[in-house]
Amino acid sequence: MAKFKEYGVWEKCRLAYYQNNSALLTLKYSSEPADVALYHKFCKFVIERPIRDSH
Repeated sequence: MAKFKEYGVWEKCRLAYYQNNSALLTLKYSSEPADVALYHKFCKFVIERPIRDSH
């Protein structure tokens, strides 16, 4: 995620998020604080994206 921001991809390009059917749930409900933190960081990354396009 840091590299997407560093190179301007996050601000200027469309992104697709590929995951298996439980990756985010696994992070969200993990007993490891680092996993839960990564889940929240990813959610913030998606929510705060400057580009919002329905196409």
